[in-house]
Amino acid sequence: MVAVHGAANLGEAADLAEAASWYGLGAQQGDPQSAACIGWMLLHGADGVERDTESARGWLLLAAERGEPLAMCALGEGYECGSFGVQDHATARGYFEKAAMLGFAPAAWNLARCHLYGLGVPSNKALAYFWLLIAAAGGFTGATDVRDRLAVELSAHTLLKVQRLARNWRPIRN
Repeated sequence: MVAVHGAANLGEAADLAEAASWYGLGAQQGDPQSAACIGWMLLHGADGVERDTESARGWLLLAAERGEPLAMCALGEGYECGSFGVQDHATARGYFEKAAMLGFAPAAWNLARCHLYGLGVPSNKALAYFWLLIAAAGGFTGATDVRDRLAVELSAHTLLKVQRLARNWRPIRN
């Protein structure tokens, strides 16, 4: 299962339903962060919020078009899991990559998984390791164990090269 974080720590069910109401109002007024949050909640059917993948996709697309990385990552998750009617790893990878390039650590984690397992892209352990380094540096703690296990499968030369690239990597500005 893919990991998307951001709207998950809102509190109890009553709080989530109220938050969804406020996010919906903000989204209707064109706020991309609100659209991303309500889209995420609708995609996952957060406590107190009924799952509605069609509405989720609409809000997430709106927010993603305006550069919101949570929305891009959630769209990737929806396509990876088939939530939008078809499972499409290439489209999922594309959304994960857009959000990861903006420095969104959960998207870097998901992009690393795509490269590790060949989901929508040929398998490439060096690229997977690179994105695991980025995800871990961005605070995605789940990436560190996988990163460390993958490191033993790469040559010393590859490790040093990828580590140097990751140290010098900077997210693009929106």
